[in-house]
Amino acid sequence: MSHITFFGDSITEWALWEERLAPIQIRNLGIAGETTAQMLRRSQQAAKEPQLWVMAGINDIIQLRPVQEVISDYNQMLDQWQGDNVHIQSTLFLSSAFVHLNPAVTQLNLWLQEQAQVRGFVFHDINALFNATDYLDDAYQYDGVHLTEKAYQIWQRYLEQQLT
Repeated sequence: MSHITFFGDSITEWALWEERLAPIQIRNLGIAGETTAQMLRRSQQAAKEPQLWVMAGINDIIQLRPVQEVISDYNQMLDQWQGDNVHIQSTLFLSSAFVHLNPAVTQLNLWLQEQAQVRGFVFHDINALFNATDYLDDAYQYDGVHLTEKAYQIWQRYLEQQLT
C-alpha cells in the first residue's frame, strides 16, 4: 500500500488516520496547537513525502492573526511542495459560537482553492462533507473547533474513496 502523510494541527493529529485508514501506511505529522508559522518550520520535512495531505490555518484564525499573514506562511509552504501528490484540504469552519471568525476561514479557503489549481495540487473541500457553509454544526464539533467521532467517520469515508 502507498505511504500517505497528513500534515496539520490537532484536527489532523487527533484523527488517528493510521488506525482509521489501515492497511495504508500513514504518517501523521499533526501537532496540536500549531499555527502556519510553526508548521512552516517543519514543511521541508513534509515536502519529502510521497503523498501529502495538508490542513492548516485554524489556530492562526483563532489567535486573530490577519489572513494575509496566514496566507504568506501557507504560500511559503506551498512553494516547497510540487505536483499532484499534494492534497490541500480546506480549513474547517468554526462553530456558530465563533461564526464571526469564519469569514477569515472563507477567505483562506478561496485562496487555497485558487493556489491548488494554479500549482497543480488537489483541493478538497472538507467543509462540504459536513454541509458547512457558514459554520460547523454542533453534530460535527464538540468545543467550537475540534471534530466529533461522527465528523471523523464522514471524513474517513471520503478519504477511503479518494485513496482507492
